[in-house]
Amino acid sequence: MSLTISGAMARMPDRQSRWWHDTAWVATANIAQAAGPFLALMMLTRWHGLEAAGQFAYAFAVTAPLAQLLNFQLKALILTHPTEELPLSITASLRAIVTLPASLLVFGLSIALTPLAGLWMAARLLDSWAEIFQADLQRSGKMSRAALSQGLRAMGLVLAIWLAPTPILAAMLFIAFSFILLLAFDWRLVPLKLTLHWPALSPVLRRGFVLGLVLFLQTSSSSIPRIFLEHNSDSATLGLFATLSVLLQVGVLLSTSFGQSLLPQLASATTGRIAIWSTIPLLGASIAFAAEQVIEPLLFDLLGLVATQRAHETLFALGLAQLTVWPAAMIGFALTAKRLYNELLWVGVSILLASTAGSFWLIPNWGHSGAALTIAATGAITLLVSFLFLATSDQRVVEPLR
Repeated sequence: MSLTISGAMARMPDRQSRWWHDTAWVATANIAQAAGPFLALMMLTRWHGLEAAGQFAYAFAVTAPLAQLLNFQLKALILTHPTEELPLSITASLRAIVTLPASLLVFGLSIALTPLAGLWMAARLLDSWAEIFQADLQRSGKMSRAALSQGLRAMGLVLAIWLAPTPILAAMLFIAFSFILLLAFDWRLVPLKLTLHWPALSPVLRRGFVLGLVLFLQTSSSSIPRIFLEHNSDSATLGLFATLSVLLQVGVLLSTSFGQSLLPQLASATTGRIAIWSTIPLLGASIAFAAEQVIEPLLFDLLGLVATQRAHETLFALGLAQLTVWPAAMIGFALTAKRLYNELLWVGVSILLASTAGSFWLIPNWGHSGAALTIAATGAITLLVSFLFLATSDQRVVEPLR
């Protein structure tokens, strides 16, 4: 008995060490994946002005919900299901099926909106293919390789902005680099078997559609204030707001990484334990909010912006938004891990309605600050509704994929 207990205690540090190791790589991978667009936004602001940054942010805001809808959140499905339950061949088959309508959407956005929106949609389509390979690597414990793939893409976007004289040419250069990386690194140049068998695809398609719709609603709730701000002012106004939002988005990335790394534990965790874990991003947001008030002049200088009173008010409102958005970015993974897909859908509908109402009411009167307060309100509603659902799901049995 003593040997058994000693052996179990000896294995506990190894498991904890492995969890922190995996968490570090997941955080690195997620930060790398989204660091490119934010660095690109800062570079565009300094080199091409707020109007170019606003055009980039508008293309980002328009394409993000559409990309999430078509992605079916396959990355989350891969990470929450073992290989024998959800092999890579099935997720790759679904990605291949969706690629055709997504390709048509690229041309539609280019004609109906702007060429930059179409190009950014094309880049997202390539990223959606890379994601399933990255998730499969992460599921098999190869965290460093998945992080490297995302890091190379972020570096490619930054280099494209640096080398190209215009945002349009930069987008084209990034797409070419991303395609080469997909073939030479992500795909690993091995034969990929597709499973075009409806009984195997059907349950994944059903769950993927619900999860994709959920992310579409959630991402739309973040994009609506930005789109509404651009339509009620100009690209430069949106560029200022998007540039000041960089710190908010960095925190979202960290919280998302934290939630993603906790996926195995979240599936069986009680609501109380999840609430304790959510205080970690809340504490980070509180520290960041206090620090922003101190380093504000340095921050404006780094971003190449004029520290006007309006910009100060917007930065303050975005700091308030961090207090709800950062924990909300983590809490969605708890619902996903417990496979509460219908509940996730209700959360998405709730925050979409709140974002739309807040945009119509606050942005005309408060401008940038109104957009930030709208985002803060949607974060608060996400937390409230999510915890209500989690509190009623502690006794629920996780359903298998069938």
